[in-house]
Amino acid sequence: MKKKNLIAFPISKLLSLVCNNLWFSLLLIGVLLTSVLYSCKGTEDREKPMSLKIVAFGGTVTEGTSAKLDVSQDCFKWGTTEVNMVKKSQTWGAILERILRDWVDGGVEVIGAGSAGNVASKGASRLGDDVLSHSPDYVLVMFGMDDALAGVEADRFKEDLKKIVTRIKEEKVNVVLMTPPPVSERMTINCTMDELRQRQAHLSGLVQAIRDLAKENSLPLIDLHQYFMNNRLAYNHLFEGWLPDAVAQSGMAPFVAGELLPLMGVDNYPNPTLCNYRKAYSDSKKRLTKHNG
Repeated sequence: MKKKNLIAFPISKLLSLVCNNLWFSLLLIGVLLTSVLYSCKGTEDREKPMSLKIVAFGGTVTEGTSAKLDVSQDCFKWGTTEVNMVKKSQTWGAILERILRDWVDGGVEVIGAGSAGNVASKGASRLGDDVLSHSPDYVLVMFGMDDALAGVEADRFKEDLKKIVTRIKEEKVNVVLMTPPPVSERMTINCTMDELRQRQAHLSGLVQAIRDLAKENSLPLIDLHQYFMNNRLAYNHLFEGWLPDAVAQSGMAPFVAGELLPLMGVDNYPNPTLCNYRKAYSDSKKRLTKHNG
């Protein structure tokens, strides 16, 4: 058996080389530090949980910015007769995202895919581009209000909603159905009392169709309709009798969080209920100046 010839390189010569060549020393240190830092970063990236993606999909109520800021106040922009509407950062979806980020490891992104005026049949046509293209973990589906105001019959509505649910489930994505808020007496600003009762009855039929579909397909259900019926403050803050204003949406968000978090494995959420509120108004051009609405 032949012995391998080893190249001998005395340690003293290596040390001499390093000491006499400063640039070589700095280069060697830099390489070592880079290797260590890269190794640590790789470990952190591997251990960091993935952020959850939630898409809120629906019509005008889901979109959230079509309502007046506060139905009980004038809410005029300072020095004008223009009314302040709910901003994107004040919608229930934006508030929900901020709540969930405090409770879910790895973070949460809530993507708004509501479109004003959308009935379920129109929603189905934009499902791929507006929802599935985001590769979500959960889809919150809330249609019904626009369908009721458009006169869509309950059977037709249920079939349209079922198509949406089936398509989402085919992509192995978690589906959560939501009922829309009720229609309140404030709607009589645009209709008679008899017309209001007819709209309430029609909406109740669509709400029941959502509940039935959830039960038939063993899907989680967030019953916002019942939440508003049980919470008089939220009920009284439906703009024009059907659109939650910023006050109502600030109550919707923690309720939805309380229904959603157990599905994500979080069981200790306190489920706060909005019972009252106080509001401070400020001039957007002079933010330090505070005044009443």
